Amino acid sequence: MASFGLTINDRFEKYMFLIVPFVMIMGIYFGEPISGYVGLVPYLFAFVTVAMAIGCRLQQVRDVIAKPLQISYFLIIIHILVPIIVYVFAGLIFGYHSPYVVGLVMFTLIPVGISSVMWVSMTGGNVSLILAIVVIDSLLSPFIITIGLNTFFSRVIVVDTSEMMIDLLLIVVLPTIVGIALNEWSKGTIQNKVKPVVAPLSKLCFVIVILLNASAITPFLHDLKSDIVKIIPFSILIIIVSYAIGYVTVMSKNDLALQVTMSYASGIRNVSLGIVIAMSYFSPSTAVRILIGVLLQQPIATLYSLFLQKINNRTYSQSN
Repeated sequence: MASFGLTINDRFEKYMFLIVPFVMIMGIYFGEPISGYVGLVPYLFAFVTVAMAIGCRLQQVRDVIAKPLQISYFLIIIHILVPIIVYVFAGLIFGYHSPYVVGLVMFTLIPVGISSVMWVSMTGGNVSLILAIVVIDSLLSPFIITIGLNTFFSRVIVVDTSEMMIDLLLIVVLPTIVGIALNEWSKGTIQNKVKPVVAPLSKLCFVIVILLNASAITPFLHDLKSDIVKIIPFSILIIIVSYAIGYVTVMSKNDLALQVTMSYASGIRNVSLGIVIAMSYFSPSTAVRILIGVLLQQPIATLYSLFLQKINNRTYSQSN
């Protein structure tokens, strides 16, 4: 039974870049019959967060916190530098009052996605570091998202940020604390024990989150067709630039594992959280941008892993 669960999980991870677009299309196609279950999304997302945090020990978080300059540098890159770049250029294209700009900037404010751990592990990065970064960024997300939105859009949109912060505490921070607490209570043994069940189930919950939220925006897609032609290329560019910023800004360290880790941390965001927030507090036009991020993020991560493999092979050849 355990091996079956792990096999299913491996299949999920291997084909996630195909599963996500397929499920999104299914959500849009069968939108009306399943849209009534959108209320389940926060609960599904909370379970995904617990499953992520179960893999992190408190000591890993302490090790990162013990280097405040490193984590501060990382947060400045992905949650200040990248949002400013996106805001300026998206505003020039769509107009600074456009809901698309809100969605594009929201994408840069949401925390690092848990799938970054999988990609960092597959491409020779620092797994402990990326896991700790995901946890810390998730814990800080209520402050980062609300402060960021107020900074960029306080004159454009009116959002109850106090209510948003409470929601983020309930669906992100509390489940993260629960996951780490379970790991500490079991002295680090719980992940291997529950992984055959929890890992594939969390992937399934993630997929259902995408399915349900895709169904929720279906009624509004017809009015957005003309703009999507512009949004998709710009979204691809944003994700590629995010990878590049994470990679280039640590090149001086001459540490390939760190470059891999930071580039995936910068490029992969927790889009399921972004969808939950966008659908709860903003217009469908904002949520569309997040859903496009879901569609593009994993395929671009796959292409980027091939790029890293070429660099690794070249580095190995030169060293021999």
